[in-house]
Amino acid sequence: MEFSGLRHKKPKENSLENVKWSQFNITMPFNGKYLLYNTLSGNLILSTSCFDELPIRYSQDIPIDEQHQTLLKLGFLVPSTVNELAISRYQLEKRKTKLSQGLTILPTEKCNFRCVYCYEEFTKGRMTSEIQAGLIKWAHSNIRYWKELTVSWFGGEPLIAFDIVERLSTELMDLCVKNDVSYLAVMTTNGYLLDINRVHRLFNLGVQSYQITLDGPEKQHDHNRKLVNGEGTFQTIQKNIADIAKTDLPVKVTIRINIDKDNVNFIKTMLDSLITIIGDDMRFKFRIFPVGRWGGLQDESLPVLEDKADFYLRNCIEYAIDRGLLSGIDEFFQPNLICYAALPNHFVIGSDGTIYKCTVALDNPANRVGRLLPSGQVVIDDQLMALWVANDGENDSICGRCKVYPVCHGAACPLIRIESNTKPCHPIKENTGEWIRLLAKEASSRAK
Repeated sequence: MEFSGLRHKKPKENSLENVKWSQFNITMPFNGKYLLYNTLSGNLILSTSCFDELPIRYSQDIPIDEQHQTLLKLGFLVPSTVNELAISRYQLEKRKTKLSQGLTILPTEKCNFRCVYCYEEFTKGRMTSEIQAGLIKWAHSNIRYWKELTVSWFGGEPLIAFDIVERLSTELMDLCVKNDVSYLAVMTTNGYLLDINRVHRLFNLGVQSYQITLDGPEKQHDHNRKLVNGEGTFQTIQKNIADIAKTDLPVKVTIRINIDKDNVNFIKTMLDSLITIIGDDMRFKFRIFPVGRWGGLQDESLPVLEDKADFYLRNCIEYAIDRGLLSGIDEFFQPNLICYAALPNHFVIGSDGTIYKCTVALDNPANRVGRLLPSGQVVIDDQLMALWVANDGENDSICGRCKVYPVCHGAACPLIRIESNTKPCHPIKENTGEWIRLLAKEASSRAK
């Protein structure tokens, strides 16, 4: 087919005619300038102009200047032929097919706490020796496929089954050493039994990171997070955190704070007091979460923040940043930050050998995707597994047009899609500009 009267000149490769603005750019006014953030590359810059004021003149005779070259290098500008949605999806698929294995292990499903918002029922106890043996046999059979193994200790409270943690850790670490597989372990614990002796022992067992919860100053915390016998826990947990801060162990501690209507006005007081313990220790950071109705017996009576949750969450995070604390906000923005439950190479191993995908919905039949047998065999229900790992925003046109898509891929929480058939939007999608402002504020404070 021919077109008369038309001329076409091949554009130069380094001309502005061959580039376009990334579809994943977000602009936010900031202190008289503009924050430019790209969710695909994860890059954030400060500019005197917003995107619309940086002209791209589609002329083959105008070369890309230094400013545009920088924007191209950082992913704010991309070649005009690039399919960014496909690139984002490819990055996710690489993560899903990575030669790694993640395990969340519940050595016991009992707990020494009775937190008001807890969703667990504590009907199951310690992991039997048969299931422990089955787990090791399964690892022996599959380790040849792995380059790395990451173990997350969970519960219940994992430290009330410390002997099981020790046994499994020792065997899994030895197996990884013999097969040249890297090993990393983390632990979610209420912190009550995490005395300094155990911290040292766990460090030798590969546990290099902890999540510990403090829900405000002593009175508010002890109301939410008490022992089975009703006694408070704040003083013991705070001492354990202080003891870690006194060591030079290269461990990381995330202090999780669950906020609700009853404690939200006291969080800043708690942060001030903790500064006296941890100072500017970069091993510690904070993660703040609104209390939700997560399926526990007391759900209906919980003083959740409802529609004000996002505002209070950002308010508390900004206060932490202003006080020089690491807020962990950068983790919200990492590309491909999908839930572990959406990864085919991550299993939750229950104390009785039940294999789950999610640690929250343990009683949901759709979450029981398989079973670990004492023989070391793993039996998986492919239909249930598919609900978690192949039920995201890939074929969702709304997700595909979302600027936050490279972060969550419509899989920020697969459980939401399964239970309510709605999009599990990432928290930063609401008030995205404000979240980016906080990200920049923390980055700026750390650069000083």
